[in-house]
Amino acid sequence: CAFRIGDSSTNAITPFLFYMPLVLTYMRQYDKQITYGSLLKYTWRYSLGIIVYGRIVKVALFLQENITIKLKDH
Repeated sequence: CAFRIGDSSTNAITPFLFYMPLVLTYMRQYDKQITYGSLLKYTWRYSLGIIVYGRIVKVALFLQENITIKLKDH
């Protein structure tokens, strides 16, 4: 689970993204000066948001499981 959270959050900012040329091509229709750095400037916030949200969900599920186990024991 932790690998998938980390993997999905960095897919948008990695230069190895399969769709990177397609995204850059669409962006260049509107601005001819767009580079990978420009794309990174726009997408790093989403990657950070996915990381934070993924961590919150993981901690919530962990706490929920621990509370459930403690309630069953009593």
